[in-house]
Amino acid sequence: MFAHSGCPFTLCFDKSFLVKLYKTGIPGSIASLAYNLAIALTVGFIGAMGIVSLNAYSYTNSIVTYACTISTVISACVPVFVGRYAGRGDIVSIKKFCRIMLLFAVGANGLISLFLLIFRRNLLSIFTNEEKIFAMALAIFAIDLVIECFRAVVHTLESALNACGDVITTLITGLASAWGCIVLLSYVFGVSLGIGLVGCWIAFAISEVAKAVTYIIHFTRGKWIKIIS
Repeated sequence: MFAHSGCPFTLCFDKSFLVKLYKTGIPGSIASLAYNLAIALTVGFIGAMGIVSLNAYSYTNSIVTYACTISTVISACVPVFVGRYAGRGDIVSIKKFCRIMLLFAVGANGLISLFLLIFRRNLLSIFTNEEKIFAMALAIFAIDLVIECFRAVVHTLESALNACGDVITTLITGLASAWGCIVLLSYVFGVSLGIGLVGCWIAFAISEVAKAVTYIIHFTRGKWIKIIS
């Protein structure tokens, strides 16, 4: 009956839109997959260090996950505004908006991480009373304070660059940091040099710093502007 009466809506499908959609979405998916695989492999290294290191990773990671809550929210909002500005070619507004978001994200992540560092023993006592884990926690939470500040930069600028269509830069940077920093350096510091779990956290820090610096340089140079234009 519906077919005979006719559909009141005009359905149109532009194949070129689908191509653009995949060109934008697939690189981000690949980068995310590479990161998750890198973390999984690193957890394998940590497991080989012993049950104490594995438990310490599980407990500390469960806590520090909350440190980047604000920057994660900001990274979800940034593409909406940047995409809107990019659609009308307003480069000045994109730069101004990103600077403001960077200040909010870095400040929020830094404050939350500092709180976690100060009250690390109280928070970890929810999971364990193992003194060896408490001993590791000071270095881990201190390093994570650095990680979260740079991660805020990564969250903000990565979302902005993706919204501008510069997905190749974020893909290459993501792959390089995941396998060139996280996996390789976790093995070097954590396993080869015997630093253990703290060595893996140093590798995480180097990864975030490298990504943040890369994005800052790339964003400042403004090559992404050509994609919008």
